[in-house]
Amino acid sequence: MGRKAWDHYIIINGQKVLVEFDGSQHYKEVKQYLKDFRYTDAAEKLGYRVVRIPYFIQLDNELIKYYFGFDLKNTIVEHTFLQSFRVNGKAEIPEFKNTLASEFKNTMHYASVLPTDYCVFGVQRFKKEIDDLLAAGLTSIVQDIKDSIICRCKDYDWPTKYGLPDIDWK
Repeated sequence: MGRKAWDHYIIINGQKVLVEFDGSQHYKEVKQYLKDFRYTDAAEKLGYRVVRIPYFIQLDNELIKYYFGFDLKNTIVEHTFLQSFRVNGKAEIPEFKNTLASEFKNTMHYASVLPTDYCVFGVQRFKKEIDDLLAAGLTSIVQDIKDSIICRCKDYDWPTKYGLPDIDWK
């Protein structure tokens, strides 16, 4: 597999798992998408399970079960960030008000990368991820993702139709 360094290597009930946390470049760049495909394919042929976690996902117990197939016992994983595309260049983030993240002050000065910025393969991947989350019954997470895109559209003063991919959000 060349010089690929995976973000994590774990063994779950005897199964070898490679974990990659994919940033926005994995959706925007065709070259990166194709490289990811080759690495994933090679790893799977060697007997590894590959779990790719999108940059707009915040892991908690429910999503750990979804991605890794097991319940954490006697452990609660919570996150203070809401799902998805909410962090932008503002010092204060209005949608965090009255949430667990209300004290969070953004020190990152970059714009959100929305699905409208993705290459064609990134849009296809995003659609599949949304479809898979819905099929798993994770509708509240999908709703958070959709709401955050709508929120970013408002920040950018865009009509919502320019931010939301043409996919079935039900």
